[in-house]
Amino acid sequence: MDYKGFQRFVLIAGTALVIVSATLVALVMPKTAEGLKEVVGQLLFFLLLIGAVYDGWRGGVVTAILASTIYAAIQFPTILSLKIEPVLPLILVRAAIYLVTGPLGGGIMSNVKKLMIEASHNEFVDTETKIFNKLYFAKLASVELARFERYNTVSSIVMINLEPRALAMYLETPKSPGMMEVAKTIVNHVRLVDEVGRLSNDIFGVILPFTANDGAQIVASRLAAVTSDLIGYEDCVECEVISLPNDKGKMEAIIHNLAP
Repeated sequence: MDYKGFQRFVLIAGTALVIVSATLVALVMPKTAEGLKEVVGQLLFFLLLIGAVYDGWRGGVVTAILASTIYAAIQFPTILSLKIEPVLPLILVRAAIYLVTGPLGGGIMSNVKKLMIEASHNEFVDTETKIFNKLYFAKLASVELARFERYNTVSSIVMINLEPRALAMYLETPKSPGMMEVAKTIVNHVRLVDEVGRLSNDIFGVILPFTANDGAQIVASRLAAVTSDLIGYEDCVECEVISLPNDKGKMEAIIHNLAP
């Protein structure tokens, strides 16, 4: 099973668990408005599941905050009726559970992805940076292109070009963390669902599934800024965005050049 298959398994199993737990809460709680609120509170775990599965730790944090806010909102009418004392502990407990479960689940998904990549795709991993090499990156880009041709979905690739002289000076700096830190910086500033690869010594690529050009441009600007900050030289990183459907020819050329 690859990581995509593992994602689907976790999503299906997690959804089933959320539905079962919400059903049990519905059976146990009284058939009142307060009981219905607790059922909704249980169903909010589905938000945490989506965030953790598709965006790792950050997705878990964001959806935990969102779930806590929604649960507090549905309890707001009770608070307005001056019944805050019995409701406040419920809100705090729910928020605490969400804020632990979401980030923890997302962190586990991030680590599982890393381990599965290392275990299953050693021939496709760049030995220096431990991210995908150009062969597997081309394979992943081919998947996006095939999905576009079949379903007309959008996606983008961000090509990150590091200025060779600035990169050389960065690597020669005493105690330089090296290319591993460059790769880590890029990975830490994209979503869990995005794929990062090293395409040559000074070129990295990021595949952004279901992301149109406007969104990819924002990601490209962020990656250029954080990577330039790491290397320590202003304007030493240039990013190019290639998006479907407008840049289909460019994407085909990249795939051909990486894996002829």
